[in-house]
Amino acid sequence: MGPEEWVPELTNLIVVSLQQAALFGLLSLGLVVSFRVARFPDLTVDGSFGLGAAIAATSIHYFASPWIGTVGAFLGGAVSGLLTGVISIRLKINRLLSGIVVMTMLYTISLRCMQRSNLPLTGSETVLSWTEALRPAEVWITITLGSVAAIAYLLVGCLLRTDVGLHMRVSGENPRLITLLGRNVNSFIFFALALSNGLIATSGALTAQHFGFADVNMGIGVLVIGLACVYLGEGLLKTDSIRNLLVATAAGSILYHVIKNLALRIGFAPTDLKLVTAVLVLVALGFRPLRDGAAVTDRPI
Repeated sequence: MGPEEWVPELTNLIVVSLQQAALFGLLSLGLVVSFRVARFPDLTVDGSFGLGAAIAATSIHYFASPWIGTVGAFLGGAVSGLLTGVISIRLKINRLLSGIVVMTMLYTISLRCMQRSNLPLTGSETVLSWTEALRPAEVWITITLGSVAAIAYLLVGCLLRTDVGLHMRVSGENPRLITLLGRNVNSFIFFALALSNGLIATSGALTAQHFGFADVNMGIGVLVIGLACVYLGEGLLKTDSIRNLLVATAAGSILYHVIKNLALRIGFAPTDLKLVTAVLVLVALGFRPLRDGAAVTDRPI
């Protein structure tokens, strides 16, 4: 294969990988807030991702409003996160089970929202439609999605450096200290779960608009994808500060999607990707303790 053949192929792989990394980078950012900041193992993820896609697709299909749909997706995801927190904290139900219960509920809600299992958006206006008039359109789509992800990372990074963000981090690491300070631990956990699932639902909304359809099953397995991005980043870079953690998460998202698309190029079937993802998670989880001498989840930020 000569340069005239592999250069366009490599360029396309990089562009596609960056687009996917930006879309799922919001998912990974949401997981960082819940899993790493609040220390809440939230399994609502698959449901809130699909809900975000369903809300955006329904808004676009029936009301021709992608912007309202995207904002509505964030709000729907935030409510889902709050519901998980209420079930876990107020009803004293196991955190993992609370997430599973809400995730199951969201599957039916998404189906009811779309009134069908699959809702195509071909020919409809989306938040990316304005790029169609620009050339090359794929590059402008990459820039747009990358800018959205970068702004989200910047805003969350700034939030986590405020008093509210600091209390969120302490609530996850040492909740007794928050109680001694006279603050309500649960309120910060609720806020973290709402923010986390809002970001995840926004990721689902943008993914549906980018690929041109929303499917009730499109959220299945995204939790593992998000964790793969987070742990790959932590395997690459030290995460001893908020800035380093967010940079590592973004880098991990890019690396994961480059590896995934390379796997497809060299002959792996799309049905093999879940196995590839699981192997990447195991490699990342095994590498970090060997490098730093401590488990990934044992290190505060």
